[in-house]
Amino acid sequence: MFKDEEVLLKRGWRGDGIWTNPVMYKSFLKLIPFYFDTRALMRSQYWPRVQIERLQDGLLRTLFKDAVRVPFWKEIFDSAHITDSMTPKEVLARLPITSKKELTEKAREYITDVSLLSRSDPDHTSGSTGKPFHFYQDWHASLRSFAITERIFRTTGRRFPIVYMRARERNGFTFFRHIWFYVRGFNSIQYRIDDLRLLGRRLRSGFILYGYTSWVLELAKQMERLNITLPIRVAMVAGEHLTEPDRAYIERVLGVELFTLYASREVGFLGYECEKHHMHLSEEWAYVEIVDEKGVPLPTGQEGRIIVTTFDNRVMPFIRYDIGDIGALSDSVCPCGRTLRTLAFKGRTVEFIELEDGRVVSLLDIAYSLGSYRDAVRQYQIIQRGKLSFVIKIVPGPLFDANKEYLETLMVRLIHPRAHVLLEITEEIPEAKSGKAVYFVRDFEHTS
Repeated sequence: MFKDEEVLLKRGWRGDGIWTNPVMYKSFLKLIPFYFDTRALMRSQYWPRVQIERLQDGLLRTLFKDAVRVPFWKEIFDSAHITDSMTPKEVLARLPITSKKELTEKAREYITDVSLLSRSDPDHTSGSTGKPFHFYQDWHASLRSFAITERIFRTTGRRFPIVYMRARERNGFTFFRHIWFYVRGFNSIQYRIDDLRLLGRRLRSGFILYGYTSWVLELAKQMERLNITLPIRVAMVAGEHLTEPDRAYIERVLGVELFTLYASREVGFLGYECEKHHMHLSEEWAYVEIVDEKGVPLPTGQEGRIIVTTFDNRVMPFIRYDIGDIGALSDSVCPCGRTLRTLAFKGRTVEFIELEDGRVVSLLDIAYSLGSYRDAVRQYQIIQRGKLSFVIKIVPGPLFDANKEYLETLMVRLIHPRAHVLLEITEEIPEAKSGKAVYFVRDFEHTS
């Protein structure tokens, strides 16, 4: 009936001028573009690579055309010496990498298309890196995001209600068959178990559970402790690392298959795990590059900084945006049949501990080791007080005393032979403002 590329490029009848009219957008009528976007996205994930790349070129051209309406980007484009003969990817390569810190310092009128603010939603990051970042997502982007997330949940193969376990609502989630279940943070999950059980009785046929990794992990711990079950059919996690021991534990206790989602508050839903558990990029939503420390693009398979350009947010474009993560792209063919590129996600840049001799230790490696001693360590937080000085706060399990000496030796071995490591017992570890677990703190103002 309609060409998928026409739908995904938002041409003709699918133009956003129609659907972002408040009368349409704020009513059930937005189910119409939602339906056609989802239908097109379910097929485009299997397109030949040449067709996907052609779509991205078209989306980039539209993005560049709209971006110059924003003063910040007009100045950058004017100074980039762009010519008509350049391809969209060549134009992109001429643009500088931007950061959250840089955009935070700019006035709203300078980094947004003010004509679209009335048809946009304000949002902000949690401020876990020091200062909340306030941004906008226009209704153009939201309409696409609804379908992007619907495709993600359909990847599980189940069509159940979706229970979003969150501290606050988030724009861009599929609004279809969803239920918000508010939780202040992972520490408060133990106090909401009865409410979740009541919800489970209401949804007797089952539901898909979505939440931060640490929240779903904590829920599994509480379910095991209380010896209870919930009608969860599929679990999805995002926002934090998932170690293989934690994946195995959650799947065993919840009795479900677990999927991961790669997302950022400001740039949206970037990737999703298929049934073969490979992370596919949402290439109809964003263009992802991997670059080195100097911003030079790296070859496929090589690990570096993840740089993101989103296609649809015209009120506040994110072009070559440093998301603060480390990863590597792959062109390998996935056995699931999807042709969207896959991403090996390594972690956030803040999750790498820097030592005095230039050595870098991945927090994920430490998390993996501590996760193997769940009966000894219920929760932990690593505080770096100096280049080789660490305090590890631990909420102990019943077998902590029996394993304490070995854990101290293990931490020194993982971090550095000359590291000074002190294990400190505590009853509770405060969470971030977002409600996420805080696994690592760099605090050089104090000494051990």
